[in-house]
Amino acid sequence: MKIHYRQFIKIDDILMEIKELDLDTDEKKSCLELIDDIFYHKMLEKILSELKNEEDKIVFLRKAVSEPVEEAVEFLREKVASFEEKVSGDLNGLRGEIIEDLRALRRI
Repeated sequence: MKIHYRQFIKIDDILMEIKELDLDTDEKKSCLELIDDIFYHKMLEKILSELKNEEDKIVFLRKAVSEPVEEAVEFLREKVASFEEKVSGDLNGLRGEIIEDLRALRRI
């Protein structure tokens, strides 16, 4: 999918928390990949939950994988009021949870 969650949220603080973990480079890379996957799936879940009918969900998914990202985003703007704010809100909540979890790992 061409839409990336980093269009909606900054994760610099998460990157700093990962850097502080007592892990080797490969483990840190794996950790970041897992976090990327979690954010990506949360974004997709939120977008699909905001699209009210199955046809719109199918159209969005087709646009998201095959067309320029701007067309998929424009489709969402037409179908979902304030979609960027809704996605950002969910992702920011998740960001806070991930930061708490990473900090807890450092204390172990």
